[in-house]
Amino acid sequence: MRNFFIKNIAFPFVDYSKNQMVRRYLDIYLKLLEKGPKDIVDYQNKKIQDLVNHAYNNTKFYNELFNSNKIKPSDIQSKEDLQRIPPLTREVLQTRYDDLIDKKNIYKKIYKGSSSGSTGQAVFYLHDEFGSSAGIAAHYLGWHLAGYRFGDKGLHIWGNPAVVKNVWNKPSSKLKSWMFNHFKFPAYRLTEESSFDELVDLLVKKKFDFIDGYTNAIFLLADYLDKNNITLKGIKYVLTTAENLHDYQKELIEKRIGPVFDEFGCGEIMGIAYQNKFNNQYAIIDPHVAVEFETMTKTDDGSHPLIITDLDNRIMPLIRYKNGDMGTQSPHFEDTNLPLSTMTTVSGRTSDIIELPNGGRLVVPSFFGSVLLKEITSIRQYQIEKVASDKLIIKLVVKEQLSTKDELTLKNALDEYLAGQISYEIKVVDYIAVSPNGKFKLLIDKTKL
Repeated sequence: MRNFFIKNIAFPFVDYSKNQMVRRYLDIYLKLLEKGPKDIVDYQNKKIQDLVNHAYNNTKFYNELFNSNKIKPSDIQSKEDLQRIPPLTREVLQTRYDDLIDKKNIYKKIYKGSSSGSTGQAVFYLHDEFGSSAGIAAHYLGWHLAGYRFGDKGLHIWGNPAVVKNVWNKPSSKLKSWMFNHFKFPAYRLTEESSFDELVDLLVKKKFDFIDGYTNAIFLLADYLDKNNITLKGIKYVLTTAENLHDYQKELIEKRIGPVFDEFGCGEIMGIAYQNKFNNQYAIIDPHVAVEFETMTKTDDGSHPLIITDLDNRIMPLIRYKNGDMGTQSPHFEDTNLPLSTMTTVSGRTSDIIELPNGGRLVVPSFFGSVLLKEITSIRQYQIEKVASDKLIIKLVVKEQLSTKDELTLKNALDEYLAGQISYEIKVVDYIAVSPNGKFKLLIDKTKL
């Protein structure tokens, strides 16, 4: 297996420190994949021990947290032992930001970022050269598991106006795009037919090997292609991210564009898990992250909130971080081709959970359901608005007017599933606006705004 990976993943990074470090991490990951599960677990446990010791000795927050919970760093020897540490929430990250930082500041590079997350309220974080480089290495490894090879020509469908103006136009961004043979198209422009025409022309002329970007933006492209009976030729693979990938979306994208592989990460912790060509799962990059499932909390679709530890970042350690994402744990099985732990699905964000008047909870992607959307083929896009504690507005964008049969199917399915627990109203709209960060949100909960 080692020879297979090395033969196909020789990234010629330019000669400066960050890329040298990326290459070193990538080489470590490749060697571990060759050796197998035991060596990966040993490596992960050693990283956990080092991280816990560092966090306790160098940050005010973890020193106080451990002492108040009577935890010694030596108590934490493995991923299983992490459960002794209370989870880190987004709220704590916001309120204790300064106390989470390693103030010794011995790092050559510090990168500051922010994530608007599900609520629109910014969370700020820091990465050092170790966390950043390891995250990038994990990301390229994840892409590689889906078929990526350095030099493949790609189209990146992403971004909002501020990103396009302030980031994409920088010389460094243009140089990186040139180096990696990567073109870009702004996702926020995909609201009118002329933009889709322009995008399709670009895809046909440039003959890309792959497309990556926002899930819903790529799905809307596939929907446009389907509506116009166009099938793209030559796309080897499609990489979706940032938003949930549903079965009906995957099916249409694969019909009109190419094989789809979803990726999962976040700004705070990069490079977490990737769908891959070896099995129908999300491969967790275990040498870089430790992923746990909060079994005390379970939704109707069997998913659990995820608890994620970044094993490499030191400037701001994130140990057992609950970022709001949810996933379904895979049954244990041995995969000799890919000795990494796996998730079956990334099934939603906690922001996609509807709290019912009776105290119950529903996950939007689950309750609306890919099966229902497959059955009613004229639905192009949907969004749920919770406008009161006991009322939902279900917005639909449709290709053509819903037939009487479709309306009845939709009403019967919703009545059966919601069972009178919350009222609803269906509205057909011309389009659904993106959020300020350029993404589509499945649930707008106006009761929390």
